[in-house]
Amino acid sequence: MDTASQIHVFNRNGTYYFRRRVPKDLLSLYPSSQMIFSLKTKDRREAERLARIESIRLVQEFQRQRSYLAAHALGNLPTKILSVYAGHAGSNVGSTCGSDPWLRD
Repeated sequence: MDTASQIHVFNRNGTYYFRRRVPKDLLSLYPSSQMIFSLKTKDRREAERLARIESIRLVQEFQRQRSYLAAHALGNLPTKILSVYAGHAGSNVGSTCGSDPWLRD
């Protein structure tokens, strides 16, 4: 298997993008089943490095969401929870494209 696909990276018109599926148990909390955004680089090594960072952030976010679900299992939950990717500081994530916050330019 290609190394890039293992770290959730793909190339579109020379620019590398990050793509990761939302885990099945968390699908109800996200507006899309995948998170897709530009890593804003044309360099494969840099894209792989950035993707590893984003992947760690996502694992942490998924853990927080699972904790939230467990803590609020008896209460009413909102239908969607905005991700820290909607505007976390220090990210290379671009601006939102269209109505899907996971598809970034």
